[in-house]
Formats: sequence, structure tokens, C-alpha cells
Amino acid sequence: MESAEKYPKLQRQPLTLVLAEFRFVPARRSIESLYHLKQAMEAAFGSVQEFITRAVETLPDGQQRETAGWGFLSRDDARGGVLLVEPARVIYLTTQYPRFPDFSARCAEAITLVEDTLAPEQLFRVGLRYNDVVIPGRDEELADYLVPGLLPAATLADDQVQCTGHRVESRLDTEAGGLMVRAHVGLNGLAVMPDINEVFRPELAVDVPVDRMTAVLDFDHFWAVAPEAGEAFNGDNALDRLKTLHEPAREAFWRVTTDYARERKWS
Repeated sequence: MESAEKYPKLQRQPLTLVLAEFRFVPARRSIESLYHLKQAMEAAFGSVQEFITRAVETLPDGQQRETAGWGFLSRDDARGGVLLVEPARVIYLTTQYPRFPDFSARCAEAITLVEDTLAPEQLFRVGLRYNDVVIPGRDEELADYLVPGLLPAATLADDQVQCTGHRVESRLDTEAGGLMVRAHVGLNGLAVMPDINEVFRPELAVDVPVDRMTAVLDFDHFWAVAPEAGEAFNGDNALDRLKTLHEPAREAFWRVTTDYARERKWS
């Protein structure tokens, strides 16, 4: 993939949300460490909401067992950020994304507080997701903004039949890992992908109309290995992995959007 220098920041970028996820092998989880984690999250990110997590584990004999855990969530209203910490992962997302270095610095704060309080052992997955919402004008079509491969087939609709929803997903192998490019098209009023909306309910300034077809683009780039083959959990390793995921995801946005959209509508 090419250098991000070819992909300058858009003045009216359609970006709605950026999310980073770091998965790790848990270590210490004492009551005291969780108390210190909560204190650190409140100091750095805002008030903490506690909740119970539930997961279904498949046993060797095929039976399933439900396990419960803990979770902490902080909302940084001033920066549009949300920090989620669970037993084996930390997620930071924001709806106010200036540039990648600023976002990476906030992720570093999250990694540091988790490292200092929970002492995770191995880092085995890092993911970076960008969500954009494409809203054509009343006299425009999504085809003015997106390449044909992301759009519903024109033959599916006619004067009597309207296409109200369409999804497409492609996977690319990159030097850094795997890149999933998704488009969620419809009359749905969504500004972020449904799975993110359902879990985090982010507050967004954009008003997405439901009287015309709009699209959410999702660029999900990740590095992942088996837990036993992971790296030491620390800020340097986590941020180095995150940095390698950035440029290919940005290039993918350029490849699936049109010159008209970038140069005339979003520049």
C-alpha cells in the first residue's frame, strides 16, 4: 500500500467514528487491582459505569457453559471518547478525531492505565476501525460517491420495487494483517455500523436522513495471532501495531470513493 502522504486530510471528511481494540491474555484481577483500574479510568477519561459481561464457552465435549465477568466503561464527553475495559480487551473510540497522532496518544493513555493496574501478559490482537457516513444530496446518487462494487445491483429495483438495504464485505491481506472493507447501504439513518451503534450508542453530530439511500463505510484493519504467540503487553508494542494499521485503512477509503466526492464534496 502507498504512503498516506497521497491521502490528505479532508476538510469536510465524512468520518463519524474511530475505534481501536487491544486484546490480551489476562493476568492479575484482584479486587484491589480492579479498584485501582476504576480510579485510573475516572481520572483520565471520566465517570465509570460498571457492568457484568457474559460469554458462552464451548467445552471439549461439545457442551456450552456461560461465564460471567466484569466490565468498566468511561465516557470522555469533552473529547467524544469512550473507554471500555473488560477482562481480556480494552477498546477506545472517539467521535472527535483530529489526526492519527492525537488518537494514538489517547490510546497510549488507555494502554498505560490497563498495564499499570491489571498487568496483562500477552498482546495477541490489535484492531483499528474507521467508520464514515456517505450522504448524497437530494439531486445526487450514492453512485456519485462510491465505486460500483459497493452499490446494490441496478437490476434489482424498478418503478415498482425499491431496494431499501444492501451490504457488502471484502477481505484483503496486507503486510500488517487483515483488512475488512464493509459497506452498509440503506434507508436506516445510521452513521456508524450497527454492531458499534448497538454496543456504544455514540453521540454524533451528523443527522442522517431516512428519505434517501445513505451508506456507512467500515474499514476494519487488524493484526492477530494465537494468544500463546502474542507479544508482551506494553505501550510500545501496542502502538507500533496500531501505527502499521493506519495507512492501509486510509488508502482503502480513497480506493472505494470517487474523485467527485473527495475533491468537490469533502475537500
